[in-house]
Amino acid sequence: MSESVIRKYTCDVLCIGGSGAAVSAAHMASAAGKSVILMSKGKAGRSGNAIMVGGGFGIDGYSSRHVLGELEADETYTPDRLMERIVKYSFYLSDQRLARQFVTDAAPMVKVFLRWAKAAGQTMLFSPKGGLYAVSGNCIGRTIAQGIKEIPGLTTFSDVMAVDLVKDGDRVAGVIGLDLYTGEYIHVEAGATILATGGYQPYTLKNTISEITGDGMGMALRAGAKVADMEFLLYIPTAVEPEFLRGSIIPYLFTIPIFMPLSFRVVDGSGGELPLRPPFDKVPGSNKAMKLIYSSFWSLGTDADVMRGGLYYDYSDHTDEEIIRAFDHFLAHYGHWHPKGKYNGYDMIALRDELLRTKRLQFALGNEYSNGGVVVDETMSSGVPGLYAAGETASGVFGAFRAGDGLAEMLAHGYRAGISAAEYVERAGMPGSTDLAARQVVNEVEAVLKRQGSCRSETLLREINRCADEGFGVIRNEAGLEKAALALDGIARKLDRVGIPDQDRRYNLDLCHYLEARNLLLCVTAGVMAARERRESRGTHVRSDYSAVDQAFLCRICLQLDGGRLVTSRIRPDLSELPPPGRNYSDIHAYLAEIMA
Repeated sequence: MSESVIRKYTCDVLCIGGSGAAVSAAHMASAAGKSVILMSKGKAGRSGNAIMVGGGFGIDGYSSRHVLGELEADETYTPDRLMERIVKYSFYLSDQRLARQFVTDAAPMVKVFLRWAKAAGQTMLFSPKGGLYAVSGNCIGRTIAQGIKEIPGLTTFSDVMAVDLVKDGDRVAGVIGLDLYTGEYIHVEAGATILATGGYQPYTLKNTISEITGDGMGMALRAGAKVADMEFLLYIPTAVEPEFLRGSIIPYLFTIPIFMPLSFRVVDGSGGELPLRPPFDKVPGSNKAMKLIYSSFWSLGTDADVMRGGLYYDYSDHTDEEIIRAFDHFLAHYGHWHPKGKYNGYDMIALRDELLRTKRLQFALGNEYSNGGVVVDETMSSGVPGLYAAGETASGVFGAFRAGDGLAEMLAHGYRAGISAAEYVERAGMPGSTDLAARQVVNEVEAVLKRQGSCRSETLLREINRCADEGFGVIRNEAGLEKAALALDGIARKLDRVGIPDQDRRYNLDLCHYLEARNLLLCVTAGVMAARERRESRGTHVRSDYSAVDQAFLCRICLQLDGGRLVTSRIRPDLSELPPPGRNYSDIHAYLAEIMA
């Protein structure tokens, strides 16, 4: 094993992440006159969940018209109406100070984002009727990359995996990263650190980026921060077959008539139909609430393993001509961003021909988004001095269900986090030397490299995925959650026995998987603990043994490390603007029917 090399850099504000929240934060911190470093596990601007966007993004109509200049936008759809929607669909777990920050700060950062898009030559189509900009993932990625180019003096480290935060006393003061290609350690000493590394995805079936392993949440927990809402994970239809389509979000896009004007029936493997009950059968497919409606109805109506497959769109009611016309419509829309006949590299003509032959498309319910994350206030501060979180790494805006836009969220959070971090450095100055703390992190990694253990880290990652599939899926109960908790305890014991066969740090997948597994294990354990404590159904947390929406659980379940073990506590979300309902509901569908009426 080569001698460990530590390269040290210093900046005012460090942004960890390579997508919209991190780049927005870097932009705002730089605009405040601070030196900024951006560290990304992948290629900055070409990694993270934002590049998987398949539909669009938007804010309220009033801001669209008066801030973004979209004169056809519906100005009666005000920030207050958007906030009310977010809070109600959050099942009142949205922290209303954070919801207010979201509807206030999204517009100015979206304006900057649109300017970057124009400079990058990207097409973003505004739809007055829907109030959304239609985009694609590659369009978003190129726009973020343009933003990186426009930040003056920005130092960017791509393909550098953040290992752990370093502290000066109780203050977070930077990070140790591992350059995946050179094997060198990158020590960044920073006045303030912003975590914008995305969420966590615990399941076997991936529909976004497989490395979404909760790295920022894991680092924040080890630095003393809290996480909350980890039980709330959002699911969308994800392709299982044909094999060339596996993991694609195309089945989700097919639920939205403005993209794919072709109706379908949903059936399970035995042919049993899984219809939506009134009033939900009349809700437009473009309504974000449909993600929750679909996943709950389809899961509760069958014994199929909905996390792995066994669900089908049945198009047998349609003629071949109708299917061909619908695919032509889909391809005409996405032709703005993708080569002819393609979507994100998938051969749509081959898919069309498969549907003409079988009239079926198999899918599962894949995890799109995690509502949980680091507990922050409306300034994006974690409560640990010097540490901020933004985007999907943070929690609090969307509560039990995300009714707002995820891309707008990362822009709004990054906007405020960059401002707040710059103000913190102005007040607190730079930390003392963190060289000893950095060396301690490096020594811990080096000790793992020297192990000749009996377990492979990739095997543990797959075990975590299977554990989540089986006990922490769309529909939960105490028996399944208890089984998952026991399995996770066993995986935790194995983590200390992981061996790294190759001691070369350069692109060492075993080492990378170990670092990811320890973060993902923390996140899934936190999610299972919160799900066991929440003995009700609320939002995307649906329990077959506790179906009611119970106002005794109108609280956020927080987790924090204490002596190396996670412990739970409860906090009440801020409810200062919109009071919650004063009664219980028989199930989530009764609640949704009332707020959608």
